[in-house]
Amino acid sequence: MMFFVLILIIPFFMNLAVKSDFEAKYPALVSLFSFCFYCTGFTSSFYSMGTEGLGRTLNAVKFTYQLLLFFNEAYWICWFVRRRQDKKTCRLRWWFFPLIGGIMAFYVLHVTDPAGTFLPYGAYYYVHTGQAYNFHSEYLERVEAIESGGDIVEVTPYLYRPWFLSSGELSEDPDAEQNTAMASWYGKTAIICREPDEE
Repeated sequence: MMFFVLILIIPFFMNLAVKSDFEAKYPALVSLFSFCFYCTGFTSSFYSMGTEGLGRTLNAVKFTYQLLLFFNEAYWICWFVRRRQDKKTCRLRWWFFPLIGGIMAFYVLHVTDPAGTFLPYGAYYYVHTGQAYNFHSEYLERVEAIESGGDIVEVTPYLYRPWFLSSGELSEDPDAEQNTAMASWYGKTAIICREPDEE
């Protein structure tokens, strides 16, 4: 989706560049500096642990990458507009938006997992298929089972797990991190998650 967003925002940046007097000089140096700035996000992790870092570090680096990507796009577009003698030629034609809309619709229809790729479609899909409701019902049942259970509680895995509502599942191992965290939250000795025994 980032690719399509970068394309859709081109008219906005071009209009800004046409109306602005900003001189966008040395865009290659700006991009090189942006790349170096992006790389600094990994410095602390590589220095302390020798790896690219934990998920929370990568999230911060990803946000930096996206901001720099949009900044560089705007800067290069401004540089391009400044090099044109007639700024009217920089305005996009009417067919640009239907073309991009058609390409996006084609991509959405042919992607392997649209509900897992596009959040708006995923929200629509999980609500209208009842999976979000079923997950919520199972969640409330699990909370009630934990709160009304003894010191050691055994729960069953979720049958419905919409990917952006359920980030993970409990383990059969009561000493697993997610299990101990939930047991501590509810004041239990241990919580175990396993399939019910078949009779």
